[in-house]
Amino acid sequence: MRPFAAVVSLAFLFSAGAGPGATAVHAAGKERQFSSSKYGLSVDAPPGWELSVHTGYPNILAVLLHPNGSRISLSAAETKLRDARDAAEQNRPGLQAQGLTVLGVTPALRGGAILDAQSNSGKERVRQIYLVRTAEDQTRQIVVVTLTAPRDLLATMSLTLEQIASRVAAESPPPSATPPVPPPGAARGEKIPAAPAPH
Repeated sequence: MRPFAAVVSLAFLFSAGAGPGATAVHAAGKERQFSSSKYGLSVDAPPGWELSVHTGYPNILAVLLHPNGSRISLSAAETKLRDARDAAEQNRPGLQAQGLTVLGVTPALRGGAILDAQSNSGKERVRQIYLVRTAEDQTRQIVVVTLTAPRDLLATMSLTLEQIASRVAAESPPPSATPPVPPPGAARGEKIPAAPAPH
């Protein structure tokens, strides 16, 4: 049976996923370190973990693999959402459609949200940390770090998940690659109010 490691139904986040001309992501050295200038993200494989950037899924940037069957995946995209909990709740139906039971959504570090789920058999657990980051140009990015682990190893493996999410939260996303569309009236020289600062 294929592990639930790649079960991260994030279609609502990635409707404008990577297309032609998208900046390539890469792993340095012997695939121990991942970095992406496009998304402003980096992650190092902790001892005992193997890093792969060949995920087979266009919206999953990198996956960490552990010999015990645990996996941690990293996904990112621009978003209009301001609240990480909203992102987690919007993703709930997609996870349920893929055979996962969502156990709950709770607050996480730096305004993030944690979604916990389990496989129908109850043998595997999924924990996702959702983070919304704001760039200097006020565009926002949603990052999802997903752990899939055997049920009895969830607590131990979650330590690595939290370390990765903490690093992601401390980094800054790059400005949007998509020029903003001017509101009506801008072409006529009318003054457009500045966007409100994120809360």
